[in-house]
Amino acid sequence: MRRFRRLKIIHQAWLITILIVAAVVSCFLFWAADNARKAELAHSRTVADMADSLRQLVARNGGIYVRRQADEDLGKVGRYLSEYVAEPNPGEPVDQPFHVFHQKNPFLALADYSAEVQQSPAAAKFRLTSDNMMNPANQPDLFDLQALGVMRETGVSEYWQVKGEVLRYARALRADKTCLACHGRPEDAPAVVRSKYKAPDGGRKGGGYGYTLGEVVGVTSVTVPHTGFVTLLVQQSWGFWISIAVILTLIAFVFMQLMRGVVKPLMRLSRYAEDIAHTDDLCSVRQPVFDADESSSRNEIHQQLFALKALHESMRSAVDHITRHGR
Repeated sequence: MRRFRRLKIIHQAWLITILIVAAVVSCFLFWAADNARKAELAHSRTVADMADSLRQLVARNGGIYVRRQADEDLGKVGRYLSEYVAEPNPGEPVDQPFHVFHQKNPFLALADYSAEVQQSPAAAKFRLTSDNMMNPANQPDLFDLQALGVMRETGVSEYWQVKGEVLRYARALRADKTCLACHGRPEDAPAVVRSKYKAPDGGRKGGGYGYTLGEVVGVTSVTVPHTGFVTLLVQQSWGFWISIAVILTLIAFVFMQLMRGVVKPLMRLSRYAEDIAHTDDLCSVRQPVFDADESSSRNEIHQQLFALKALHESMRSAVDHITRHGR
């Protein structure tokens, strides 16, 4: 700080102005980046809300039934639960595939919905996953495991990270009574569930079983695009850039007024004082003029110049008197 104070005033003014400009631009960019991140999080939460709404709807109704597709592998784990054969309409053949329906629980329904979203042009993707899953296809990745660890350790309900060009968002899935109907004790699960998903050997937790009420058992994992710095700048509206331009113009105006009204007068005042201090001919020192009537000005620099001029005149008179009359 002492070194800064010993710099020339004009250099101090330039440094301060540069720091102010950098701070203003940084604040605007931080504000834009923060707003973009908040928008991405809001987008993620909306996707998670939609997934949770469908999951709760399916859970509240005990599952949903979907029509069997002729080319589907019915033996594949994670596709169907119980089967329901609908009564054919009069005159229709009984063996038509659209008369056969299969039950899907919340996870299976969400898995199908997620698969459709993955194939769609939608920018946001989602899935449900758990580290205690029935379907091996729902394995959590490293981010999901990190989210589960943080949620269980701290009690938070959501967790997010920016990873490259995407924002990963996770919302806690807590076991409720509808979950425990299939995911509680293995012996309490419906027979159709036990036939599809085997309980762990020698224990009650694992393989999608052993949930306890209120426990964080999984996450709704959402992925949305993250806006990079360059893209963020390109996407800003004209209002953003006009705001920056107006602020920078005001800073430039204040800087010019500071240079014109303070810095340059102080530099001239300093040179004037140095000329008086180092000259051998006080009469040759030219007196600067800052104002037409410096004696009545309330500007401290004008008052200082007026006082220095008075001192200059006194010194000239004293030197002239000594020159004429000797000591």
